[in-house]
Amino acid sequence: MKRFASALLAPLALGIALLGASAPGTPLPDTPLGRRAHAYFEAFNSGREEAMRAFIVANVSARSLAERSLEARLEAYRQMREEHGTLTPTRLLDQGADQIQVEVRTQIDHTLDLTLLFDPEEPHTLLGVRLLDAGPDGAAADTDAVPSMSEEQAVAAWRARLDSLARANRFSGAALLANGDRVLVRAAYGEAARQGHVPNRADTKFNLGSINKLFTKLAIAQLAEQGKLRLDDTIDHYLPDYPKAVASRVTVRQLLDHRGGIGDIFGPAYDRTDRSKLRQVSDWVPLFRDTPLAFEPGAREEYSNGGYVLLGAIVERVSGEHYYDYVRRAIYAPLGMKDTDHFASDGRTPNLAAGYTRERVPGAAPGSGWIDNAATRPWRGSPAGGGYSTLDDLLRFVQAMRSGKLLKPETLQRDFPEWQPGKAGELLVHEREQRIERRAIATLDCL
Repeated sequence: MKRFASALLAPLALGIALLGASAPGTPLPDTPLGRRAHAYFEAFNSGREEAMRAFIVANVSARSLAERSLEARLEAYRQMREEHGTLTPTRLLDQGADQIQVEVRTQIDHTLDLTLLFDPEEPHTLLGVRLLDAGPDGAAADTDAVPSMSEEQAVAAWRARLDSLARANRFSGAALLANGDRVLVRAAYGEAARQGHVPNRADTKFNLGSINKLFTKLAIAQLAEQGKLRLDDTIDHYLPDYPKAVASRVTVRQLLDHRGGIGDIFGPAYDRTDRSKLRQVSDWVPLFRDTPLAFEPGAREEYSNGGYVLLGAIVERVSGEHYYDYVRRAIYAPLGMKDTDHFASDGRTPNLAAGYTRERVPGAAPGSGWIDNAATRPWRGSPAGGGYSTLDDLLRFVQAMRSGKLLKPETLQRDFPEWQPGKAGELLVHEREQRIERRAIATLDCL
């Protein structure tokens, strides 16, 4: 129980590694990366869009700018400034050859963890910035510093935290806390659809984003356990039509571990695509199949949506079923996950939460410009993400993984040690998302 309470109230901080002196007046190191990080905060806090534009042009890598336009980055900056105001670095959390992670304080006295990601191929240039919500009370301390709580105290703390976020219009959704098989908190907040003021319910179906990668990984694990594929085969064994120059060098295991160098599904090609036609796994492949590898397979780890689309294509080739049919039959149905699927965006699925994004509305109060983001979403999600589920279905999944119901113990030990039954409770908030681990209350790409 202490671990669950700590995960909400005090997300686990990464180890501090001070490799150099701090830049004057900041916790940032006096290194090339630290000085570039300092320049980022100066531009961000100036409040002047032209300063941020100049910073992006001068400091973001050409490779990253080709994938996400300058105007898209400026829009993200406007949203961040509107929501948080200034960002003041207060503590260095971690640094390495390609990242700096720092605790920051917002203008409204909220604590965030901000990571600047640098491009190893263009030294000292930025790929982007990721932001994690560490809570309103400086919750970036080590979880061991959080006092032990009784179950009753932990439940009260969860409810108070969620109520506070909902009142501040910083959380709209549903939350569940369980201890073993006992559900302690199951509650909903905010609206599933702003048009008509439809409230969220505890059984509302929400978009999962990249949590769907867990089901794709599990499908690959099942097929490997059945002897239908081998994780160390190169993908040309299963996708003979994929460009040989790539497929003969990248293994299934490298795709699983985001170490294949495969391109992303989002970018200019996605923006140009008629998203109503993204209905099958094969519809997603053209968005990246002609993109050169970002790095030599196995050389490093870089998050890859395209890699998980290819894993979905491998599931189809090996199983003889459409990916969506396979996960429905082999994963959702056996666990009773009746409200989990890649529902189409045609408005016909009941009790489905709509998605929203902020947009600056001239003359409107700050933060009031919420618009439906349906126009930016595909007709149906992919093996990399975009399916839907509910609190109860996800609890069923975690309990099944924890009990070892879905894979044999020897399969877990040999190929998927991170899925050992004792660790399965952290699956949904780990999911290999850029080393976030148990930290994720909210994430946002803000550059």
